Amino acid sequence: MSEKRTGAGTGPAARSLGAHLDRAVARTRLAIALERLARRFWPAATVLMFIFAALRLDLLALLPDRAQLPALALAALAALGLVVHGALRLRLPSRAEALARIDAALPGRPLRALSDRQATGRDDPAARAVWAAHMARLARRAMAARAARPDPGLAARDPLALRHLALVLALAGLVFGRGEVAERLPLPLTRPAEAAMQSGPVLEAWATPPAYTGKPTLYLTDPDQPAPIALPQGTVLTLRLYGAEEASLDQTLHAGPAPVPFAPNAQGFRAAEFPVDSPGRLSVTADGRRLVAWTFEVVPDRPPSLRLLGPPEPMLQGAGRYRYAGQDDYGLVAAWATVTLDLSRVARRHGLAPDPEPRPPVEFDLPLPLTGDARDFEETGVVDLSTHPWAGLPVRIVLHGRDGAGQETRTEAHEVVLPGRRFFEPLAAAVAEQRRDLLWTLANAPRVTRLLKALTHAPEEGAIPLKAHLVLRTAIRRLDYARAEGRVAQVRDDVAELLWRAALLIEDGDIADARERLRRAQDRLSRAIEEGASEQEIAELMDELRQAMQQFLQELMRQALEEMQQGDPDRQAEAPPPDMTTRDLEEMLDRLQQLMQEGRMAEAQELLDQLRRMMENLQLTLRPGQPQDGGPGQQMMQGLQDLMRRQQELGDRTFEELQRRFGQGDRPGEPRPGGPGTGELSREQEALRQLLEEFRQSLPGLPALPGQDDPVGEARRALEEAERQMGEARDRLQADDPGGAVDDQAEALDALREGMRNLSEAQRQAQMRDGPRDGMQATETPGQQRDPLGRPVGQTGQIDGADVRIPGSEAWKRSRELREEILRRSGEQDRPKLELDYLRRLLERF
Repeated sequence: MSEKRTGAGTGPAARSLGAHLDRAVARTRLAIALERLARRFWPAATVLMFIFAALRLDLLALLPDRAQLPALALAALAALGLVVHGALRLRLPSRAEALARIDAALPGRPLRALSDRQATGRDDPAARAVWAAHMARLARRAMAARAARPDPGLAARDPLALRHLALVLALAGLVFGRGEVAERLPLPLTRPAEAAMQSGPVLEAWATPPAYTGKPTLYLTDPDQPAPIALPQGTVLTLRLYGAEEASLDQTLHAGPAPVPFAPNAQGFRAAEFPVDSPGRLSVTADGRRLVAWTFEVVPDRPPSLRLLGPPEPMLQGAGRYRYAGQDDYGLVAAWATVTLDLSRVARRHGLAPDPEPRPPVEFDLPLPLTGDARDFEETGVVDLSTHPWAGLPVRIVLHGRDGAGQETRTEAHEVVLPGRRFFEPLAAAVAEQRRDLLWTLANAPRVTRLLKALTHAPEEGAIPLKAHLVLRTAIRRLDYARAEGRVAQVRDDVAELLWRAALLIEDGDIADARERLRRAQDRLSRAIEEGASEQEIAELMDELRQAMQQFLQELMRQALEEMQQGDPDRQAEAPPPDMTTRDLEEMLDRLQQLMQEGRMAEAQELLDQLRRMMENLQLTLRPGQPQDGGPGQQMMQGLQDLMRRQQELGDRTFEELQRRFGQGDRPGEPRPGGPGTGELSREQEALRQLLEEFRQSLPGLPALPGQDDPVGEARRALEEAERQMGEARDRLQADDPGGAVDDQAEALDALREGMRNLSEAQRQAQMRDGPRDGMQATETPGQQRDPLGRPVGQTGQIDGADVRIPGSEAWKRSRELREEILRRSGEQDRPKLELDYLRRLLERF
């Protein structure tokens, strides 16, 4: 920019400023030009990159032959139209636009002010001096001018980021594509170009491997290739010859009943297509000139192979876990197994002494890998044949496999024992054995009837559950009637189903009875330890014990609520020991599982007996007229407090998972944990939500005092809100959003606290309404219910803090450290905006 244009004078400083601005303006004009080029031509460049990727990666082959040329022409026309449209709208930047761009980045816009002229006081020396000083100051500011950087702003114009997708595909085509782009063009498009370049006949050839191989089409472009061309077995070779009046095809690859036709067709060119069956040679001669001479090798497709990796592992409920491995050139497409009875290894005693009735082999599918490569894999299949008559007997199992070419293979017969349900109750095992004998052969029907009658004729008290006894008697009557009418074969399957149901009822008991289920789970685990069961069986029995324990604790809570609702003065529930918590029980179960994993079975049996005694003490027994320190209301509040504690612990673990995601949660000197993962956290959250749902549905309907609100209704609404927040936290954890789940879990805790306060008020109103009764002492009296601040007063005149949980020193210390850590992180502005917003929400909550 010259001195005259800036108005800064004609001295050295003005010339230096002009040269500096000239350089900045030139670079800025280039930047603006690049911006406008990008804005005008990015759509055309995107379409061209898509076309290049489609040709390079052979994506046009996905379309039918007739659609390839129109699709390519349409894309080319679209690209041409976008280029013309961009060129018509393109306008190169002027010097004034570049100056305005530079001036906008400077404070006070000094470049624009430099072009001003002094309007008044030109004859006044003082005014001229002031104006010169003003121009000098503006010149110093203008020396800070810098060239603008290009900023095309394509993100706003391309919100779907199609340009990035096109670039990635084009790079993939450049790296992984094969051959030249011209080779990928549709044949009608390349044919005229090649014919124009050559004066003689033109031959096109390509090989299409079978679809199951997953290999791409191979285009044969080198007419003088000396090395043999390897093709998978079953490949189809296609030839097209243009512009030849006379031609001959000589090949030894396909030995059909007639020569491969190579005569001109209606379109005016010669075509041949045939499968490659064996290695050989191929040559094409046109108009007296040999065009190609190729040698081919055929890669044979080897048959698949399968093998069983050990005998099947029995599972607790009777299913079997089968581990196997398979290999194939291009991957297996199907696998299955057949099972036949190995009668030579069966102990022919009792009901198995007669010859069995013929049964067809058992056949079941074996799963293949859902993801990954099925060419070389190891897989596990779980199949439940526990109800089959051969369950628990010696069998022979053969694995079968089939590949894409239709080749099948089979393994040698493996002598194994077919997994079946293991019954720990002797009576259940006896009933299951009679069922097997009945299915073994119809000749066992009289013997089975006699033994079942002996089992049910004079059963010991409590030996057979009532439901199982009724089912057995029904099965016996149906079998007797069928024998009398000669219809045993018609009713045998129905009777076998009844016997199986009876065996399960004896083994598992009534699932609705939580105490009985817990006792049975303990007994079954004890027998498994004594009999040296497998690790898998013991692990499944431990899971069953944990589930039975949880259901038993829920039953305790429901029973306490029902007794509180009944309000019987002569029947009060005996509270659990005050020092027994759910955490103690979980720690005992974890210790029990650890002892069994370490093989310390004696110690595990001793700990299981101790757990059995503790659970017997936890059962609710009713004693008439005996006052208790902890009645049903206290048990109800204790249950809610335990639920709140578990929810708080889950919230802490969710926050730790969030810290681990951000990568900043580790403290100095402490190892960084791996984290439980949101999948496990979501399952635990759902378990707590279901527990709260059962608790809420068991709330009693206590009437409110006159002139007061209904506290039970408010408690129910608060617990419904807590349940809803827990469900939202579960959904967020399933969606891998621990940050949002922490907020929902905090809302759930607030709603739980509100529900507990309302339930405490409901108990107070119930006691005021009913008054003290015989055998029990009221916690409040009309004249001594609340202190002046409205807090409940206990029996000794102290403030009743039963529903208030006072944090210990460690909890306060942890809370303070957590707040300081959140404050520190919220002050680090280089963190992502999403994380900073979340930290600020945490500070607002705390």
